Amino acid sequence: MAGQYDDELVKVNGERLFLRRSAIASGLPEDPEFSLLNADQQTAHIIKSLLDAWQQLGEPIRH
Repeated sequence: MAGQYDDELVKVNGERLFLRRSAIASGLPEDPEFSLLNADQQTAHIIKSLLDAWQQLGEPIRH
């Protein structure tokens, strides 16, 4: 699953606060060759850690 947030912010006393937040969910491409790591370079390292942990489920986590 992938998606994005649609936020509306307001500025109150010099601070930006959420007025409204909605999420738009969309499925991942059906292509089995699609690399989730290429989807967003800013979060690729986080996703890689999660995928690695999933593959090592049942094995001790190395720090």
